[in-house]
Amino acid sequence: MKIGIVVAPFLLQELNKGEIVDIEALDNDEKVCTKNLSKELILDQDKAHYLTSDVLVINYLKCKTGDNIKINVVNPLTMTADDLEENDLNFILTFNIVEAFHNFPRKKYNVFKNLIENAANVYPNIEFQDFIDYKDIYYSYLKRHSINVQDFYTIKDSNHLDEDFADFFNYKTINGWGDYIIKPLYGQEGIGFSMIDKKMDVVSIQYKIEELFTSGFPGIIFQKEIISNFVKKTGDKNEYRTYFIGEKYIYMTAEKWQSDDGGEAYIHNTYNEQPDAETKNIIEFASHVIKTIPKIVVQNNTLKYLLLRIDITYDNNDELVVSEIEYVPSLHVSLYKDEKFKKLKIHRLLGDEIISVTNQFIDNQILNEPKNALLSMDRKDKFYQYLLLFLLMLLITIVVFYLLNKISWKFFKNPFASKIKKG
Repeated sequence: MKIGIVVAPFLLQELNKGEIVDIEALDNDEKVCTKNLSKELILDQDKAHYLTSDVLVINYLKCKTGDNIKINVVNPLTMTADDLEENDLNFILTFNIVEAFHNFPRKKYNVFKNLIENAANVYPNIEFQDFIDYKDIYYSYLKRHSINVQDFYTIKDSNHLDEDFADFFNYKTINGWGDYIIKPLYGQEGIGFSMIDKKMDVVSIQYKIEELFTSGFPGIIFQKEIISNFVKKTGDKNEYRTYFIGEKYIYMTAEKWQSDDGGEAYIHNTYNEQPDAETKNIIEFASHVIKTIPKIVVQNNTLKYLLLRIDITYDNNDELVVSEIEYVPSLHVSLYKDEKFKKLKIHRLLGDEIISVTNQFIDNQILNEPKNALLSMDRKDKFYQYLLLFLLMLLITIVVFYLLNKISWKFFKNPFASKIKKG
């Protein structure tokens, strides 16, 4: 078995995101295994040595599997089609097309995007990636399946911006929007995000939209006060980020809002703890979302989910609402110092699931190989196959008749003939 894992290439960025763990915090067996890691995968900072969240998983897998399973590190800066082809399955774990959009020069981004889109053995498949990366797609999908999302409007065509912008303002007025937000498709970490006061002048808003399209974003989402809504909430009703491996709930973080700029994440609940009534309701709501969204399908094989994060908050009617879905979420591994989080061993759960998904993929390939091989042939190939089969059957028939004739001659004709002669 060969498993490829696409890693985040910029370690300092992962440090700034809090997606690193001090090697000294690891269990002894994993700490020893880090000696076998390439130096390029270890961040040396302030006399300490760190692993990013994806390398933490890689280190565990290498430590656990030894030589039985080959774990190949795929660097998105240098990867080729051959690098992806040599693995049974390649996992997008933290660095995806959206990350490349924000961090690569345009030419390098196009190369990376093209490789991911055209490789047949990338997990998750590009259709599922697009489903999540283009937020308006899953917002619309959830709406059709009666799952609560905040009202939204999307503009994707920068060539007719004046008309589209006028249509949006008409939609906003008809549906009674007050304050709202702007966020670009392919947005991340608040880049391009704006809170819009209902009193802001139209020209300033349109200028923001034009700037986002000029920056290369593939579209803009307008959404009715999804952030101001829960910032204004009292008590502990903030945004909850629920994490699932497969379809199993693992843990939940929440934000303690300190200002309009945001707050600090903390562990709200884990699957090892008994949830209170509200937390249980949030988990059930998130679980329903996961059971509703499309499956991951690679080469006609329906596979388990690896890691999904469902972000949930409250709407104006105090009802739960989906604010975001992520398939390459921040794990908040900086919370490793929290004993509740450390006990989860999230990187081990992910590593085990990666092996499980790959085994599922390989087993399905073996089971479907004869059928898949036949389906992949064109008509000419099938004609020659059937012709060869016909000739083989004809040859077998001739040989059988020849042998039967020999047997008949030996055991029936000769003895009968000899009796006549003797008589």
